[in-house]
Parts: sequence; structure tokens; C-alpha cells
Amino acid sequence: MVWNGDVTLNLVATVYNFLNPIQRTILRSLYLFSEPVPVEGVIIATTGEDTNAVDIAVFERELHVLTGFSLAQHYAYGNGSTSYFLHPLLRHYVKEHYLEGADRHTSSELTIALGVATEPNPLAGNPEAREVALAAGHIRVAVYYSRLVQQYCPPSQNRQGPQDVGPLLAMAHHLCLGWHWQQAYDLLSYEGLNESMMHWGAWNTLIQLYTAMAPPQGFMTRNDEGQIFSHLGLLYGRLGDYQQSNFYYERALATQREIADLHGEAVTLTNQGEAMRNVGQTQQARANFEQALVLNSQVYDAHLESVVLHNLGLLYQNERNYQQALQYYRQSLKLAQSLQERANVGMILTNMGMLLFEQDRLQESLALFFSALQLRQSIQDRTVGTLVLFLMTLEQKMGPEAFARLRQEALVSQKEVMAWMGA
Repeated sequence: MVWNGDVTLNLVATVYNFLNPIQRTILRSLYLFSEPVPVEGVIIATTGEDTNAVDIAVFERELHVLTGFSLAQHYAYGNGSTSYFLHPLLRHYVKEHYLEGADRHTSSELTIALGVATEPNPLAGNPEAREVALAAGHIRVAVYYSRLVQQYCPPSQNRQGPQDVGPLLAMAHHLCLGWHWQQAYDLLSYEGLNESMMHWGAWNTLIQLYTAMAPPQGFMTRNDEGQIFSHLGLLYGRLGDYQQSNFYYERALATQREIADLHGEAVTLTNQGEAMRNVGQTQQARANFEQALVLNSQVYDAHLESVVLHNLGLLYQNERNYQQALQYYRQSLKLAQSLQERANVGMILTNMGMLLFEQDRLQESLALFFSALQLRQSIQDRTVGTLVLFLMTLEQKMGPEAFARLRQEALVSQKEVMAWMGA
């Protein structure tokens, strides 16, 4: 009875069962999307075929009926295009009854157009079969987004922010929902999305993707599993959740040690050590960095060596052991310059300048600050504002005339100071 129990659910079921098979099929396809989608997306999610292989008019006609009933909603854009999305009240019902609906009100024209079966589906009430069908549907959605990637995503070197990789992120998300976790991770790696999203500060988006890939939700090679746990440790550290960060770092280290991934272990120890240094756990941080250097000597990575040495420099600087800190900074800087890593060079020069500033060696420190500023601005370093603010504050404290004289002296001695620092 419609009016017994959950009336809303009963009404949804009554309306849903009144529809013909093609209409229910379209609603199931719309359920798979988390955003409005054009008719082309509905077609690919339904059939797995290109729009050239089916009669688009069939879909457009049935979508018009569904929007007329407000079961599907539409959004019209200024350019005349239209996208569709499922009414929120239908989402839960459609998921639970995903395999149902090919058993009544069959229209020969529509079922032929889509290949929809006309007999009742014996697997309709089977939860495992429903999950398999949902996964297959998400793979078709991933195919749709792969086509959007080709049309709308610029090359990696031209991407400016998350808005340029929306289809790529959606593709990875649906690959995970389709149980293709390894393919999703390979996509992120191939496109360099981890580095890009980290640079743009889209940390929560990365956490959601990596959590969907990692066990127990997903399965992949043990090597990639360790990397994902390490990435999650780094991301939670950036968000300031050090307890969760350490949890994932320890999972990463356990995996990497089990499979003898020495390089992966060295990277994880370095990132975990940086997190420890940030919360004042200096002894543990130093142990991590020193162990990372030992491992790196066996599978040498010059970039990683530079990063570890820079971190040791920061550690000793915080302890006011300026001589030891400067030694590590010089070694790190030499490696970063040989690798032409301009961003790292700019950051090392900034910290070397701060080290000299803490010792009241103002002229030398400003010589390094201005070199770092020029370099970091040239590569559009998003964090350079901190250095700019520091210099502005120093100018206000010293007064414009005194600061201008010191600036001029620093620029005159800049070449000499840079050479002394090994730059």
C-alpha cells in the first residue's frame, strides 16, 4: 500500500515502476554521475557506445518526458546546451533497485535502440550482482570523461589550477568506483596530478582519491600501495592532522620495508621527519633524516639527497647551530643547482638568508634574500609572498632611507656573497 510505512519511498517506487524500461535505464545512468551531464554523457554511460552509434533522438525524447515529470532535472547553459541530473529523492532508490526495471511496459522501438532485455532480470535482488553492475556502469562513465579529457584538458605544462583537470579527476574517481584502482593511480601518476594538486593546495581532493584507492577500499601493486600511504601521510601533515599523518606514514614504512622498497622508504622517512621537525620532535626528525641518507646512499637520488640535507639545515638552524646548518645548506644548494631545480634553489637561498639574518649579518642576508626573491618571482612561486612581507616589515622597522642604503650595499655585494655561499 502506498500510504503505509515510508510514504515517500512508496510513492517513488510507484512512479519508478510506472516508467518504461528505457526511462528507468536513463535514470540509472544519471545516478552514476555526481554532476549535471549532457545527453552525450547519458548515452555513453548507458550503452558504452559513441553517440554516432545510437539514435540520439530516442534519448532526447525520453529525457524530455523525465524532466516533464521532474524525475530528471535539467540545467540550461547560456550557449544553448543542456545538462541533466537525477532528482535527489530518486538517488537512493535507483541505487538499491539498479538492476530492476526491464520487466514491464516494454516498447519494441526503445528496447531495440538500447538493447534492453524484455524479460525480468533474475539477478535484480542480488546485492553482489548489483555492485558488479554499478562498477561496470562507472567504467562507462570513466570512458565518457576520458573523451572530455581529450577535448578540454590542456597539456600538463599549461595547466593553471584544478579547473584545468576536472575531467581527469572525474575519470580517476569513476575508475575507483569501477574497481579499476590501479588504472586510476597510474592515471594520476602519468598526468603528474599529485605534484600539481599539491602545488595548487587541493589537498582534500587528493586525500579523497587516495583513500578510495588504498586498502581496504582498493587494491593495487604493493609498491604503489606504499606510495599512496606515504602521500596520505604528507597530505594530512599539510592539513595539520599529525596523528592521522603519522598513522599513514607508519603504514607506508611497514609496506615499503616488507617489499624492500629502499627508495620509497627513504622518501617516507624524509617526509615524516619534516612533519616531526615541524612539531618540535627534533631527535626523532634527525634520526629519520640520517636513516634516509643511509638508504639513499644505496639507491642514490640526488633530488632526495638535496631535500634531506636542506631539512637537516633547517633542523640545526632551529637549534642555533649555524655552522652546521650552513654546511648542510651549501651541500643542498649545490645539488639543487646541478639538477636545475629553481624552486628548491629559491627556497634554500631564502633559508640561508634567514640564517645570516639571525646572526645580524644584515647585508649578506639581504643579498641572499634579493637573489631568492628574483628567482622565486620568476617562476611564479605561490609562497613568495611570505618573503615579500618579511622584507616589507624589515623596511618599516628600519625606515625607508636606512633600508634603501642597506639594499644598495647588499646588491653591490650580491655576487661575492653568492659565490661564498657556493651559489
